[in-house]
Amino acid sequence: MIDLPLVSLDLELLGAGADAEIIEVGAVKFRGEETLGTFSALVRPTRALSYRIGQLTGLQAEELASADPPGKVLDRLSTFIGAAPLVGQSIALDVEHLGQSGLRIKNPQLDTFELGTLLLSSLPAYDLRSIARALAIEPPTIHRALPDAILARDVFLALAERAARLSLPILGHVARLAAPLDWPLKLVFSEAQRTRVRELVQSSERRDLTLADDLLASVPLPKAREPLVSRDSSTSLDIEKLSGLLEARGAVAQALDGFEERAEQRQMLEAVAEAYNDGETLLVEAGTGTGKSLAYLLPSLYFAVVNRRRVVVSTNTINLQDQLRDKDLPDLLRATGLAARVSVLKGRGNYLCLRRWLSLLDARELSPAERMLLIKTLLWLPRTESGDRAELRLSAEEEEAWSRLAAVAESCSPSRCSFHREGTCFVARARRAAEDAHLLIVNHSLLLADLLAGRSVLPEYCHLVVDEAHHLENEATVQLGRRISEREVTRRLTELATKVGREWVGLLPDAVAALRQSASSATTEALAERLGQQGHEQIAGIRAGLQPLFQSLRAFLADHTRRGEGGPSAVRVTPASRAQPAWSQVDIVWADAGRDFLLLERTLAELVGKLEEGPRGDERLARAAAELADQLAFWDAARIHLNGVIAEGDPNTIAWLNVGLGDDLAINAAPLHVGTILRDELFAGLDSAVLTSATLTTQGSFRYVRERLGLDDARELIVGSPFDYAASTLIYLPTDAPEPGQVNYQRVVERVILDVAAELRGRTLVLFTSHSQLRATYGALRDRLDAQQVVPLGQGVGGSSRSRLLETFRSGAACVLMGTSSFWEGVDVVGDALSCLIMARLPFALPTDPIVEARSEQFDDPFSEYSLPQAVLRFRQGFGRLIRSRTDRGVMIVLDGRLRTRGYRAAFLRSLPACVFERGPAGDAGAVARAWIEATAPPGDEGMSDPPG
Repeated sequence: MIDLPLVSLDLELLGAGADAEIIEVGAVKFRGEETLGTFSALVRPTRALSYRIGQLTGLQAEELASADPPGKVLDRLSTFIGAAPLVGQSIALDVEHLGQSGLRIKNPQLDTFELGTLLLSSLPAYDLRSIARALAIEPPTIHRALPDAILARDVFLALAERAARLSLPILGHVARLAAPLDWPLKLVFSEAQRTRVRELVQSSERRDLTLADDLLASVPLPKAREPLVSRDSSTSLDIEKLSGLLEARGAVAQALDGFEERAEQRQMLEAVAEAYNDGETLLVEAGTGTGKSLAYLLPSLYFAVVNRRRVVVSTNTINLQDQLRDKDLPDLLRATGLAARVSVLKGRGNYLCLRRWLSLLDARELSPAERMLLIKTLLWLPRTESGDRAELRLSAEEEEAWSRLAAVAESCSPSRCSFHREGTCFVARARRAAEDAHLLIVNHSLLLADLLAGRSVLPEYCHLVVDEAHHLENEATVQLGRRISEREVTRRLTELATKVGREWVGLLPDAVAALRQSASSATTEALAERLGQQGHEQIAGIRAGLQPLFQSLRAFLADHTRRGEGGPSAVRVTPASRAQPAWSQVDIVWADAGRDFLLLERTLAELVGKLEEGPRGDERLARAAAELADQLAFWDAARIHLNGVIAEGDPNTIAWLNVGLGDDLAINAAPLHVGTILRDELFAGLDSAVLTSATLTTQGSFRYVRERLGLDDARELIVGSPFDYAASTLIYLPTDAPEPGQVNYQRVVERVILDVAAELRGRTLVLFTSHSQLRATYGALRDRLDAQQVVPLGQGVGGSSRSRLLETFRSGAACVLMGTSSFWEGVDVVGDALSCLIMARLPFALPTDPIVEARSEQFDDPFSEYSLPQAVLRFRQGFGRLIRSRTDRGVMIVLDGRLRTRGYRAAFLRSLPACVFERGPAGDAGAVARAWIEATAPPGDEGMSDPPG
């Protein structure tokens, strides 16, 4: 335990961001378990106490009005803290607010949030209360500064105790890696190291394990394999028996609490079973509430077990993957008693490579991000069974550094990796589990990566279920395309070799040193020297050539950019643009750079070959060969991609330039037609396929999705929703709503949100198509909503994650949640917490988007045949957020005047189920919404009473 006084601090704030005011300070001074003193004071703010903060803290306006001003309180706090290090949850934010209020503190800061993410795996959230519960510490029921400061102290002490239980090899490496970092938490781990040393000295135990020994001892041995061997002939499913499982008194109903028989679910199950029996492709649109996952999982499980044939289930989102793995499949296996093996497989880059990890751990030069990543993985490896990076919380810089630890195809083989041979490789273990599985869950990204790799990524399969199938085209566009950015190329060069003073450091000089050390002759040593010198010169040449290349690309981008509301847009590279003088300069510069790329590839290939000729079992040579093989694959793919975009061009490829976060220039390419690729490379090789989603049709037709996915001969089924929309759902269309861009449009949007929020006491989800409009609306309404005692929640504002926003919204408090992009789907809020859905704008894709622009050119009537169906599907996804159960009731308000004035309005309105439609002034929207919710309330419901505080 740290043997010096520490101060745990917490602030309660009024407002958000830089404008927030401190209204309460709580602190506790402690040394180990001993409390040395406490500090608690209210602070008088300059603004009125908001409804939300009053509800959260229980504070009253009168208490704050009689409190001391900030200066007086903070003077006393400064004296109390002294020079002691500070402890707290996201303590840097509290210190920042103290500084804005006049108290600037330079004391070390020990963050319980960061420490929790380092020492606790896979918590759903890392707020102070979640961390406390994970440590069996019961948090206080109300948010006040001193109780929260005491809670932060208790959490810190429990986490520090966990750190002290880590092994000495791990703690030693953490101390070494942290030494040059300005990282206050190294105090915790250095003290833990001292504690472990004292314990070891005082005990009779004497262990001298290496780090690798210590970590590998904690990795569970692989389970005995049960390879899945298909039966020679296929046994058909008993459809009637399967359907009976979903009856009111069937096996599933008996095993699952609250299960309801749904005719729609049984109809879908029967169609899926027929697709397996008849070897067909089936398109199923299953309305909200159908229970489609059970409808395809049941026949899939039975078919896989009876015939010993693997079924692959592909989803787009992690949430659905988690639902299938953690809930639906365990429920079904319990209900049916099936002995089915289920596995989840992710892309190789999601798994940590132990060989690359040890190699980076020994590297001479490490960036701060690489050091922090190594520290995080050191602390995580003893706990993980999967090696999946999803269990880690990484910063943007650490995410980028992960590529140096991730498994890569070039080294992921028994011949190149001892961990692979011994069965401790995380990728190999995941692959073995996948090969043994009856049902394998993947995401669309991995499904499509398997196509690119010639079906060598996934174990053999002939039966496929694609859920969230409306995403398949977009994901195919991403996965079958290619992106190279300036930052990525620069990072790869730095990893390969960079000069520090007079010395070269990086993968190339390390490989040359390994080859020279193992050389059995002067000839090999001279060859290593020559290849090293040659490689360094080529890297210097590439680095010099990249600057004019990216400068010329930026100049072209600047000349051709169309500016819109979101700032610079992407610029498509077409045959016409390649004929322009500005592109000629790009072409000339690339001709030189491309030659340098090719020369470097030849040097790397020769060096990899020589390394692989070395003595078998030499781990240093094997590591060096694998790392350079990965680099060789990157530079080869980068050269081919850049040459294709810059010099050649392909009529079947969309090429474009764009600038991303951090001014990072990217060169992109994507296939023009993914449907033909999916048809020929994916569906043609299957015995059966089922594609399902809640939104696959426009105006009752599958035509659009058939064409986009290359499904010419698929069977079709539309399964309606079991919900009674005519009794539960009102669609309100303001008769005076302007079109986007017209005068007063934004004012009407803000007024309607405000009116509805006042009438419904929040309970409203607002969907936007752009972050800029969301931010403008949130900024305009934040204080006005608060004055109505309604909590404004905004995606991308205030720092809350998507999951935290949804958790707050679901809580039943008076909230208005504003979201874009991901909030149009995957939001499942049952009950009165969501009573109104406001759509600010029809969800048309940006026509200047390079992919939209290029694909639109393939149609005689691009708007009607491409843009409109795409928008209608998105519109239906948004509508699907409103009614999530049989007892839900709600109102959808569309504030886009085009739904009143344009000829295509019917395409949107006819895509909705049989709801009640009403038209009227925008000013009546709030009153109409309240009247509908009250009129449809079930007997005994309290209607629009205030939500719980």
